[in-house]
Amino acid sequence: MRDKLYNFVGKNPFWVILVCITFMVLAGTGAQKLEFKNDYRVFFSEENPQLTAFESMQKVYNKSDNVSFVVVPKDGNVFTAEHLAALKVLTKESWQVPYSTRVDSVTNFQYTYAEEDDMIVEDLVMSTKNLTSEKLEKIKQIAISEPLLVNKIISQTGHV
Repeated sequence: MRDKLYNFVGKNPFWVILVCITFMVLAGTGAQKLEFKNDYRVFFSEENPQLTAFESMQKVYNKSDNVSFVVVPKDGNVFTAEHLAALKVLTKESWQVPYSTRVDSVTNFQYTYAEEDDMIVEDLVMSTKNLTSEKLEKIKQIAISEPLLVNKIISQTGHV
């Protein structure tokens, strides 16, 4: 059987190549319809009680699928006017990511402080224009001493 196949291929290389190319073209047209679903729901039926309970919990408490952008400046300091401006733009643009419901950043961190009898809540970095070295140092000190930021959004030293 092998000898017949080898002899046919040896005697008819043009037809073998033509059949192979035709097969690849036909397979390629079908390959356009291939898709990959990375959703775990495809493995469960609609009536699965665990999946139903999980989805109802997600409706109440929100999904926790996260994306992280790690910014590592070459100079080792995130807290410069240039880097904070870039982070502010990245934070703003991240709201355009499909299905995003929350964007956490050092620039939009809700910093709370008291001023006389008032409690002030505002973004840690309100504007990146006219940031003096004193303001930058204050922002850095607030950020690296904030437990909600350190080792979650920024490093302990502020280099990442």
